[in-house]
Amino acid sequence: MRYSLIIPHHNIPDKLRRLLSTLPVRDDLEVIVVDDCSDKNIAGLEAVKNEFPHVKFLTMTVNGGGGKARNIGLAHAQGYYLIFADADDFFLPSLSGLLDKYKNEDHDMVIFNAISLMENTMNVSHRNDHLSVEISKLMKSENKDYFYFRYRFGEPWCRIIKRAIVERENIRFDEIPKHNDAAFAYKVGAYANDVVVDNTAAYCIIDRPDSVSKRIGDDIEQLRLEVFAKKHAYLKQHGVDIFDSPISSTFVVAVKQMDRDKLKSYFAIAKKYGISKWDIIREAFKNKLRL
Repeated sequence: MRYSLIIPHHNIPDKLRRLLSTLPVRDDLEVIVVDDCSDKNIAGLEAVKNEFPHVKFLTMTVNGGGGKARNIGLAHAQGYYLIFADADDFFLPSLSGLLDKYKNEDHDMVIFNAISLMENTMNVSHRNDHLSVEISKLMKSENKDYFYFRYRFGEPWCRIIKRAIVERENIRFDEIPKHNDAAFAYKVGAYANDVVVDNTAAYCIIDRPDSVSKRIGDDIEQLRLEVFAKKHAYLKQHGVDIFDSPISSTFVVAVKQMDRDKLKSYFAIAKKYGISKWDIIREAFKNKLRL
C-alpha cells in the first residue's frame, strides 16, 4: 500500500459522504475513517458505510476527540505514506495526479496547496491563506527555505508524510480538546529532512462556524498556551529557536481583562517550559500586540 488516508469523524455523515465522494478509488490508496463515537440517533452514517465498501471504518466506543481518532487510524495504517483529512473538508480532482506524481519518489514529507470555502455559501474563505501565501513565497524564492513548513505550519492536512518517520519516532497526536495536531506537526517537521513543497491545490478547507477550531473560552486559552509553550521547549532542545504568537497573545488577553489570577497561572505554565516574563513581553511588542 502506497498511501493511507486517515479521517476522524463525529456526527457529520453528510459531510463525510461529500469528502469520500471526492476520493479516487485506487489500489494504492487505503482510506480509514475513525468514527469518534457518533450519536446513535445520527441518521445516515450506516448508509455512508454501505455506499463506500472499499473504505475501512473503525468505531470508537468512548468519545476521545480528533487526536485519539487519528491515533487509532495510525495504529491501523499500512501505507508507505500518510495523508490526513478532516471529515468536513474535501479533496479536489487534482489529488489523483498528485498521488501519481509521488508514487515512485521517496521524500520525508510533501506539502501541497489548498483552497478554502465558506460552508453555507461556498464563497471564498481565507483559512488557506497562511499556507498558500508561504507556498507562493517559496516558489518565487531562489533560496528554498522550508522552515515555515517544518515548524510553523501546524495542521495535519495538505501533507504526504513518510510513515516510517512517525513510527520510528513514535509521533502521535495529543488527545486534547483543541490543538491536538500541533505537536504532531512540529515533531514530524523536526525529523523530516527531505521536504518538498508542491504548488498543486488538491484540498479544500471548509470554513465552518461550529467547527472545533472555532472553540473559545478560558480553558481553551490556557490549553493553547500549554501547547505552544511545550512546542517552544521541545524545539529548543532540537536546536530550533521559535516563539509562536499564541504564547504572547494569550498573555495580552489576560492583561486586557486585568485578571491577576489568570496571569499568575499563565506565568506558571510559561516558567514550566523555560519561558520568562521578559521573553513574553519582548515578543508581545515585537509582534505589535499592544497592551
